[in-house]
Amino acid sequence: MNQETIDRLRNIDIKSLRKITRGCGLYSRNPKYWINAGFNRDDSLILSKSRMPGTYEYFLIYKKQNNEDAIKNATEAKKQTAVTLKNMITRYGETEGKIRFESYCEKQRYKNTYISKKEKYGWDKATFDEFNKSRSVTISNMIRKHGVNDGYRKYNDYCEKQKNTKSLDYLISKHGEIEGIKKFNEINALKSHSLQSYIIRNNGDIIVAREKYNHFWKNKNVSYSSESSTVFFRNLVIYCGLDITQCYYADSIHNKKEYGINLGERYIFVDFFYNNKVIEFNGDYWHANPKYFNASDVIKYPNGSKKVADIWECDKSRREKIMETRKFVVMDIWQNDVIEKPEECLMICKEFLLRKEP
Repeated sequence: MNQETIDRLRNIDIKSLRKITRGCGLYSRNPKYWINAGFNRDDSLILSKSRMPGTYEYFLIYKKQNNEDAIKNATEAKKQTAVTLKNMITRYGETEGKIRFESYCEKQRYKNTYISKKEKYGWDKATFDEFNKSRSVTISNMIRKHGVNDGYRKYNDYCEKQKNTKSLDYLISKHGEIEGIKKFNEINALKSHSLQSYIIRNNGDIIVAREKYNHFWKNKNVSYSSESSTVFFRNLVIYCGLDITQCYYADSIHNKKEYGINLGERYIFVDFFYNNKVIEFNGDYWHANPKYFNASDVIKYPNGSKKVADIWECDKSRREKIMETRKFVVMDIWQNDVIEKPEECLMICKEFLLRKEP
């Protein structure tokens, strides 16, 4: 929002406006109220928010504060009105606050389930999966919402924030040394699904731990695939005339999952599997395409950063592990190649999949 727009919206003649909107049956928090008064859609959205106490627009336009104060006050107001355990206890007391907070969390958990969306909107599973993908904080989603430059910036800011808010230093500064270390260990324990973590959680009972570990990975719908990889593999199955029931790749439309390989200490999920052959679809950013990155560059992930040289070494080790453990043949393709020359990539992959190995 530029200064010209801010000044213009701050200086609206409210008295004249009321004469125009009198009897329209709408409140000033409704964008239609302002549209009926002759404002364009963008201005109407800003003005409707400016009549909602606690919003950034409210402090900036209605209260006529400078940008820095408006951001500060809006952030503070959001903290005070957010549905957190602390705020609920402050409002209702410890016992009632905890009950209300748990009730809210339970409603939110149900609201975000497939069953709830199906009952309310009539969604099928594919629509639900696409909805979840569209609202996740991914590079493609951020670029779609904010454009290339702002999308990359916002994604990197998000990654940095996620990294810091779960770091040991941050948790100690917020909760103190003892509680901070405890919360840090709890977070990492919850995130980890290694065999060792299951052994720790089950008090050293290896048999029970292995059962739970195998059950988790066998039943988990794991997919870190991009839409471009799904479309490519879907076309590859048709192009090669393959039996889709013998192909494994992430595709919600055909209810397909990636193929998991148990390496004992952990599982590996490969992008495409058919007849003991593996195709890994490497995203240009996540796997650091050598066309765009140097070995000394650093890639930011949601849980931290990695040097490009380390990423390449990790991918190489992964391929070798797959071939050594299960004797599968592995081939890599790059996202950029699929985008720029899809037909050539289909031909190369077809030759690889249908070739008889010695």
